[in-house]
Amino acid sequence: VPLRLGFLLASVFFLVVNVTCAMLVQGDADESQVKDAVLARVLVNDSLFVLCAISLAICIFKIAKMSSANVYLESK
Repeated sequence: VPLRLGFLLASVFFLVVNVTCAMLVQGDADESQVKDAVLARVLVNDSLFVLCAISLAICIFKIAKMSSANVYLESK
């Protein structure tokens, strides 16, 4: 449950940041605000991508460490 909740929150955060940045770019914003919004969007998106990659690697590592019987039983 905590892992699913974490991914749900990350997805919602990703959506909010992207929609907010898109609204700022479409509105009447000067060039410096647009650059700041794009920089924030890139930093958030890349950070979320790296966090998801790390969590996937940890999950794969934990599954690889299990015995084959445990993996079979957990897949059922």
